[in-house]
Amino acid sequence: ARAPYAGRTTVHAFSPQADPYPWFTRSSIGGRFGGELKRAGYDGLVVTGASETPVCVSIHDDEVRFLDADSASEDALWGLDTMDALEALEAIEGRGTRSLVIGPAGERLSRIATIQTASSSAAGQGGFGAVMGAKKLKAISVRGTGRVPLADPDRMRSLTRALARTLKAAGRDAPFAFGDLDQLNQVLAAEGNGRARVVPCTEGCLTPCSVYFEDVPGAVAQRRWSGSFFCVAANVFPGFQELAPGLERFFDWRLDRRAAFEMNALSNRYGLNQFDLLKGMVPWLLASQKAGLISSFNGLEMDWNSPAFWATFLHAIAYREGMGDALAEGGWAASR
Repeated sequence: ARAPYAGRTTVHAFSPQADPYPWFTRSSIGGRFGGELKRAGYDGLVVTGASETPVCVSIHDDEVRFLDADSASEDALWGLDTMDALEALEAIEGRGTRSLVIGPAGERLSRIATIQTASSSAAGQGGFGAVMGAKKLKAISVRGTGRVPLADPDRMRSLTRALARTLKAAGRDAPFAFGDLDQLNQVLAAEGNGRARVVPCTEGCLTPCSVYFEDVPGAVAQRRWSGSFFCVAANVFPGFQELAPGLERFFDWRLDRRAAFEMNALSNRYGLNQFDLLKGMVPWLLASQKAGLISSFNGLEMDWNSPAFWATFLHAIAYREGMGDALAEGGWAASR
């Protein structure tokens, strides 16, 4: 935690998303899992083979266990979405447990399935959620009670402070997607759309880039959502913005803040790669629709301005329902 930006975790595997050539690659994930694994005494973890039934790997310092995660078990985890699984693991393993989990998309071996931790941090690219799903591995959880010694703590502290000052002077100490946070909260209060605060995406981060929204009413579901909203989700889920001249034809839809955030929350809970969805799959479907090649999805009119359609669309991909079964293979494979 004392080394700037050192808290991230890198996942390596052969990539299902790289179909038809599944090369060995990697994806980075934030949150606090990496620091906790180090405090448990490990620099890395290799998972080989596959279980016949759903399991979780539980690490508590030197103790490593396999836990039953089957849907018929007392502490059933298989079948839960990512956020519910993270909460259940903390209840089972104890407060402060940090976990990597998969959602329904990973369980069903979608090539664009993510590995999730925290509210929005994900190993998003690569389809590594399907790798865990193929192993029947629902989650890896860790608690570490050790400390990571530094050879020169004073020097590290001095360098960290110097770096923080440099970043602040360069204007890199605040998120860029939403502008002034006070103004944003005033707008949210006026809209009745909850509140927002800045959070780091990972342990040891000096430049918090994630905006965490709390108690945002759903546009489709009768509930409130909380979670981080940043990167491609914040920029593209609302639809076309002034990204670059000519791009409006690719992102030609409009969702208001409430609906866009709900779709972000749903895709995170399902464990779906938002880059593949928003930068590839949906623009391709939209272009095909405008060309008269497709007009409906699972019997529904393809209305990209409708939050209800988006919710049905994401659910169908995560659970491989109807046309969602093909789209679960990812935009590149589905287009072929």
